Amino acid sequence: MATKDQFLRVYNALPHQPAKVLARLGISSGARLCELISFIPEDFDFAADMLAVRRSTVEVTAKYHPTGDRFLTREYTKNGEHRRFKVDHAVSEMVPEHITLHGIGLGQVIFPVRLFASTEAAGRDRLTQEQIDALGFTDELPNGRRYKHGGAGVVTRPAERPDRVPWARTCGGGFGMRPSRTRGFRSPTTYQVRHTHAS
Repeated sequence: MATKDQFLRVYNALPHQPAKVLARLGISSGARLCELISFIPEDFDFAADMLAVRRSTVEVTAKYHPTGDRFLTREYTKNGEHRRFKVDHAVSEMVPEHITLHGIGLGQVIFPVRLFASTEAAGRDRLTQEQIDALGFTDELPNGRRYKHGGAGVVTRPAERPDRVPWARTCGGGFGMRPSRTRGFRSPTTYQVRHTHAS
């Protein structure tokens, strides 16, 4: 769980407005990523600051998509339950501005891929290893630990549990720790890291 200061540091470093709206909505709602990218304007009641979570989007192969596309939006959530809850008023003001700014109509997802798939450079060069090393360590976490910036931190610590392989698929379909058959170590993919918080 990120602290408020940690979130603000990440939020302020985001490259553009759609990413900032997505981040604020995600933090405010607690919705899973597959639900966040499925929201349409009709899911919001802006006057009451309410949000309905009704569907989710998953990546599939063309073989399993009705039209051969890459992403499929299902009319149900990951756990099959619809929910409705209050969101932060500031988010209720950001989302309609975002919808208007990007010409998103009724029934259209509010975070289409085109808003994030820019071919333009973000305006900053990647950090060199020396620059990453100069960042040092993170602030101390509630458990007393600190992690080096630019590393996978707690994600890649095989020495603590040599009998386990991080990020192996569990029987529930998620990624977690399970006994290793080979006592080997695999680094997690970006997909695995970003989906562990909401499973």
